[in-house]
Amino acid sequence: MRGDLISIYKYFFYDKTGKLVLWQFPNAPLLIWLVSKIIVYLKVLPAYNSMFNQLSMGFLFIWAYLELTQGVNRFRKLLGWIVMILLIINSY
Repeated sequence: MRGDLISIYKYFFYDKTGKLVLWQFPNAPLLIWLVSKIIVYLKVLPAYNSMFNQLSMGFLFIWAYLELTQGVNRFRKLLGWIVMILLIINSY
């Protein structure tokens, strides 16, 4: 049983080279999403809040797509799927 849990853990969280990858430095779409959300939250440009909110959601979708298609391990690909599905559900 313990061996099965370890193999599942390695299957999800390790990359092809055998390195554990849970977190990586944020890439450009994730940084743009974060900056846009901060602008919306702080109401820096209140007249453009709607635009920055849409921009942030678009870049989060791009990030999720990139994780889904190019993620380094199955955990990151699953994370991309989850974020993309939640974005689609919340858009309705």
